[in-house]
Amino acid sequence: MLTHTLFLGDKYLFWTKDGKHLFPYARTRNKLIVLGDPIGPAESAGAAIGEWKTFADKHALHVVFYQATADYLPLYHEHGYRFFKLGEEALVPLSTFRLSGKSNAALRSVKNRFEREGCRFAMAEPPHGEALMARLRVVSDRWLAGRKEKGFSLGWFEPDYIQRAPVALLTDGSDELIAFATLMPCYDSGTTTSIDLMRHLPDAPNGTMDYLFINLFEWAKEQGYAQFNLGMAPLSSVGQTETAFREEKLARLVFRYGGPWYGFEGLRRYKDKFNPVWEPRYLAYPASVPLSVLTVELLLLVSRKAVVATGSRRSPTESA
Repeated sequence: MLTHTLFLGDKYLFWTKDGKHLFPYARTRNKLIVLGDPIGPAESAGAAIGEWKTFADKHALHVVFYQATADYLPLYHEHGYRFFKLGEEALVPLSTFRLSGKSNAALRSVKNRFEREGCRFAMAEPPHGEALMARLRVVSDRWLAGRKEKGFSLGWFEPDYIQRAPVALLTDGSDELIAFATLMPCYDSGTTTSIDLMRHLPDAPNGTMDYLFINLFEWAKEQGYAQFNLGMAPLSSVGQTETAFREEKLARLVFRYGGPWYGFEGLRRYKDKFNPVWEPRYLAYPASVPLSVLTVELLLLVSRKAVVATGSRRSPTESA
């Protein structure tokens, strides 16, 4: 899913010598943070991880995999990694998504209300004209309200990046743009599509994003996609058992009581209304790296101002 974020230009690229595997990464202090699993043939990924780690070891740097999938955990384990569950990703099976039935009454009500009020959904295919980009910018700026954009695993309002994918638009009865969402192609032979930037006006009607998602699911189904990826719910289902590690229990406390700052628990509840299938995502890190320190560094990495990389030839020995 995360491959499309390479077009943001904020990550450096390590290619294996045979050119078959790619590791997109950013550096924070003495760590190289890889976004997702290795990109390349799964059958030779183990050797690719070994080559990447050997290269990093020569420079006394640690390799960390952020948002790793369960399929690759055995390979990371073979290389001496520990794991921390970051959260769960919500995948909506489009073949079973329906607005009928008692459980979906609230979503049906939202759709009927917005249609009565004259709201319209549309998909804009690239290239996007200057007038549309200006309208998107207005909504984005009002949504941010002076807050800093996040980065690394998340897209931000970068015009060249937005030009690379369709944009879902929602206008009200007066044809004012009240919300938009940029799509994130998943490059899995047309099986999955996903969402990236989601922006709406601060005074948009209640249920605006619900209506946008309902239409996005219907559009994606018509396009032949099998599932829609709603992204991750951080720290979801983490540290719930008595035998969970101390670090996981601490993360669970953040999940339960950190709502005023992060809204983790609310995000999980929101995505649950679309009846998704939840898949775990992990942090794979060397045993010699303290998880508490690494967690802080990851938060700073995602939150820091995005900087466009100078190219894939930059050495990992250079500080970020």
